[in-house]
Amino acid sequence: MRIALGQSTLLAVGQRLAEGFRAMTGRRLTRLATALAASLFLLGTGEARAASPAEELQPANVLPPPTLGWAAASLIPSPGVLMGEEGSAIDLRWQLTPFLYSFALREGITPVRLFVVEPLVRVSGSIELYVSPEYLSLAEDVEGRFGARFGVRAYAPLYHGGEYLAASIGSSFLYMDGRGSAAIEAGVYVFYGLVGAQIAYSPTLAGRSVLSTLSLRYF
Repeated sequence: MRIALGQSTLLAVGQRLAEGFRAMTGRRLTRLATALAASLFLLGTGEARAASPAEELQPANVLPPPTLGWAAASLIPSPGVLMGEEGSAIDLRWQLTPFLYSFALREGITPVRLFVVEPLVRVSGSIELYVSPEYLSLAEDVEGRFGARFGVRAYAPLYHGGEYLAASIGSSFLYMDGRGSAAIEAGVYVFYGLVGAQIAYSPTLAGRSVLSTLSLRYF
């Protein structure tokens, strides 16, 4: 008898609450409740559609954005020495990578990088277009010592997916002090691509044609 009375009381309270909610919110609450009930039903019966693999990977298909850390690391130059029969000269190089395409990333992650490039993405197998502001202590005036190098470079992993050892080949064009010179280069990289050694040969630079560079690339 007490149980039946309790159930009747709960039903009456429930009906009054429902009438109150309908009076306050009208049709919007009814539609929301209907949609929520339908969703819970589908989830409970296992009939809700699971996301496809492509949809699950879609959030990872984004480009890494520029950060303050990237900007600070990009200011660190890679030192080098230009050598030849006429002596040597100090070389400092910075690098920006407007475009890189990786061949080694898993499906679902975009293979393209714009400016911000993870070192391991680079050395695991890629090709890049780069712009390299450069300081070369050849000209007598300070303005003549600054120029820009434009080039293309391809990377290939040699050991452990490029994490321990990778190599590169490339070509570039240096414009400095009103003159231009072409170069071909090769390089090797260790420590996940953070540190490397590059050797470039410029046949058009008479007397100083070999450039050895300690490559420091954090992005």
